[in-house]
Amino acid sequence: MSGNRENGYYELVYNNRQYNYLEFIRLDTICEISYITLKNILTGEFFTFEENKVRKVTKRNFRIKPFKKHFLEKVAK
Repeated sequence: MSGNRENGYYELVYNNRQYNYLEFIRLDTICEISYITLKNILTGEFFTFEENKVRKVTKRNFRIKPFKKHFLEKVAK
């Protein structure tokens, strides 16, 4: 789960349950077991997963389109 983490999120399957819109927070190793902490970017919830129980990880990229200025026609001067 390393690499460029900007403008993207992860989807993963853990214990036969799918988690979406996750942002990488950190990776810890405690007593030779690795844990991945991720944050749901929509709800703000934090999840910690045991790395060897994660079945599938997919990185999704998205782009935020810049705000376009809309010009209105002037009715009166």
